[in-house]
Amino acid sequence: AKWIEHTYTVVFNSNNENEESKEQIFAYTEEKELEPNTFTGTGYTFIGWSKTTNGNVVYNERQEVSKLTAEDGAVINLYAVWVAHTYTVEFDSNGGVGIMANQERVYDDKVAIPALMHLSGNYRVIEPAK
Repeated sequence: AKWIEHTYTVVFNSNNENEESKEQIFAYTEEKELEPNTFTGTGYTFIGWSKTTNGNVVYNERQEVSKLTAEDGAVINLYAVWVAHTYTVEFDSNGGVGIMANQERVYDDKVAIPALMHLSGNYRVIEPAK
């Protein structure tokens, strides 16, 4: 008898607003690296692959894998896991009197900017410049 090894497809999903995907085919006993991530996300860094859209990292980029499924023709979906960039908002009174503490923020979080109460001569600023 002649045996043919089962194959399966790994589908990499960008798991972001771009909704992109790409595929990699594996033979059941084949050990090889997952293809490198080529997806991008503005304000985010890729940290690995999950088995669910909101899951934790279970595979690292380029991790060597094999035998992800014994089912011939199966499709294994992996989803990119992203971590948001952080940044610091600094407030400058532009020569006025008063200080506001810097604020640490996470990319894409909606944040209300507090009213400013800086004094400059006979003027006071009660809202941020646009």
